[in-house]
Amino acid sequence: MKVSYRTEHYEGGYPTHKYFDEKIEFCCEEMKDAWDESVQFGSFDSDSHCINNAVNISKCDAYPECTSWTDYPIKFCPFCGQKIDVIEIKHIDYVKVTKKEERSFESWEEKKET
Repeated sequence: MKVSYRTEHYEGGYPTHKYFDEKIEFCCEEMKDAWDESVQFGSFDSDSHCINNAVNISKCDAYPECTSWTDYPIKFCPFCGQKIDVIEIKHIDYVKVTKKEERSFESWEEKKET
């Protein structure tokens, strides 16, 4: 199985990981059927940002006062045993991009004044 994803890193926040639906190569029909039900890419924080870059099996514990989800990263398909490859195909660091744009704008402002 192969899952491709990209990472986006914003200033003041965690890097977020987003997978590409069209880039998932499933190893078996059982995994394809379980995807997005009990097997998923990443764990999510309270703001719905994907904060890890693993394929996880999720466990739900229901209590009278709340529901608790726990994600367990897996390296092999639980159905057929094939290795799961998780590949980062793009990494965007918006912190560096923003600082570069600020420097560029400052130099443009200096040139404009002269």
